[in-house]
Amino acid sequence: MTDVDPGLIATIIILFAVITVCISFYVAHAYTEKFEHCLPSCKFVEQNKEVFSSAGLLGKIMRCNMIYFYLWMPSVGEKRGLVDVKDIECFPVKFRYLLTIPWTVQIILLIALVLLIQSSAT
Repeated sequence: MTDVDPGLIATIIILFAVITVCISFYVAHAYTEKFEHCLPSCKFVEQNKEVFSSAGLLGKIMRCNMIYFYLWMPSVGEKRGLVDVKDIECFPVKFRYLLTIPWTVQIILLIALVLLIQSSAT
């Protein structure tokens, strides 16, 4: 198909994934409280603070991940009474991009790596 070695492509994908994970760690460390402040009436924020506040950076990553999940699929949280849709709609655009871009890129890179491995195995 191409003359490029699949190992080189996989290495580049993994390198970008590591960089993106580092960016996500920084965003989680620096902005978790700011993200949560923008969602004052969402029950999951208080519950996640209670559960993950003593877990350090890993806890902040989990809390950011849950905010990311409910920003993309608020209907799931709304059905369970965990999310106030008005808070989600009023979430600042700057913070939305800051949170969603690194996490979405990680998912895309993982899918690309899986597809690359799948195509090179056949």
